[in-house]
Amino acid sequence: MLRSSVTILLLALAACRTLPPERPQNLLLVTIDGLRWQEFFGGAQAELIDAEIGGVQDPAATSNRYLRETAMERRNLLLPFLWTQLAPAGVVFGEDAAAPARMSNALNFSYPGYAEMLCGIADPRVRANDRKPNPNPTVFAYMNQQPDFAGRVGVVASWDVLPWIHDSAEQGVFAQAGWTPMLGGEEDASVRQHNERMAGLPHIWPTACFDALTLDAALLYLEREQPRLLHVAFDETDEWGHERRYDLYLDAARRTDAFIERLWQKIQSMPAYRDRTSIIVTTDHGRGELGQWTEHGALVKGCDRIWIAAMGPGVFPRGTRGEAVTGAQIAATIAELLAADFQQVQTRAAPALPLGPGL
Repeated sequence: MLRSSVTILLLALAACRTLPPERPQNLLLVTIDGLRWQEFFGGAQAELIDAEIGGVQDPAATSNRYLRETAMERRNLLLPFLWTQLAPAGVVFGEDAAAPARMSNALNFSYPGYAEMLCGIADPRVRANDRKPNPNPTVFAYMNQQPDFAGRVGVVASWDVLPWIHDSAEQGVFAQAGWTPMLGGEEDASVRQHNERMAGLPHIWPTACFDALTLDAALLYLEREQPRLLHVAFDETDEWGHERRYDLYLDAARRTDAFIERLWQKIQSMPAYRDRTSIIVTTDHGRGELGQWTEHGALVKGCDRIWIAAMGPGVFPRGTRGEAVTGAQIAATIAELLAADFQQVQTRAAPALPLGPGL
């Protein structure tokens, strides 16, 4: 009898493991533009902390700041929130070279990358970073059409092309991007201060503002509008990569990790979001290796490889996973977590990521 009771208990526990946790009510998508899988999984790379290859102004100081003996130590130092808080409580794809995470669009630059993750497909018509409306429906536009989400879907981005990729003007999706001041500055002191801060900073990159401004705008938008689906898109890693400043690229990655932690802390401080919100963090493309680390594109080997991390309701905590996945799976994943079916409007969309318990 005792053996039978133990067997029943074990079967019941096994059954519980296969049941999905409660779905989230809200979802935050965060993108870190052009952050390589090499740094995400291995932290700072010693061979790039070099004056010539990496454009590092003080290699000794940068090495002291970011190099440690093991890859785990280095990545925990570079991205402490993502690796010590998000990863243990969620899932991470892309570490296994035999089953990597990749972009499937073959172009490996920003507009095609973001379009793939937001639309669920790699469309050969999307071939430039131009400010042109996305020809395909995005999962954000689809969710904005759902009664419980209408008017509560938005994007806050450093790069000013993101609203075009979301086709926000046509789809009614809130968009705040680049150096455009936030609306409401006359009535809201916080918005006015944000706009004044923006006006007082140098426009180093005309099409992209500093990520600290994007964080401020995202926090203000969360507080004022309480969106149910939000894309926060950071950009400085890609900009400093193109500038061949590996030291500043690393600094930007470290700051972005802290910004994501700030966003998550804000979410957990608000009753409407706390324990009801999931987060997906990823990138739009990779970068080349060694001498090509500053570049990405169709002719740069290996920069299709990316990484994807997720945490929250609907995501079983399994740490790093070995399944091969693509960025195109993110769109269906967002919809599925929010109890919707994006493939109703985009029948060719890739299936959702495997966020369940697995085998």
